[in-house]
Amino acid sequence: MITLRPLTPLLAAILLTPGALGQSRIDLSGRWSVRLDPNDEGVSAQWFAAPLAGGTSMKLPGTTDRAGLGEPETDPNPGFLSREHKFVGAAWYQRRLEIP
Repeated sequence: MITLRPLTPLLAAILLTPGALGQSRIDLSGRWSVRLDPNDEGVSAQWFAAPLAGGTSMKLPGTTDRAGLGEPETDPNPGFLSREHKFVGAAWYQRRLEIP
């Protein structure tokens, strides 16, 4: 007798892929609002509840360093890989998008 039980997870994985259901992917690359949160206060201040105030924008995919965000690196360690701008901490990203 053939049992389908071992095939159930595989079948579910195949049926739940975006292409199987005719769904399309949403490209999230582009300009995003960003606000650095060095004091980790964004959650308690509910930054998620409104448009980001006091922030800037940057292109994603990308890094805060490439966007010029963070503190300028004063000693870039000549001869070693280093960042021009250094930031360690949380960052908030926000973008308005339409989900079809």
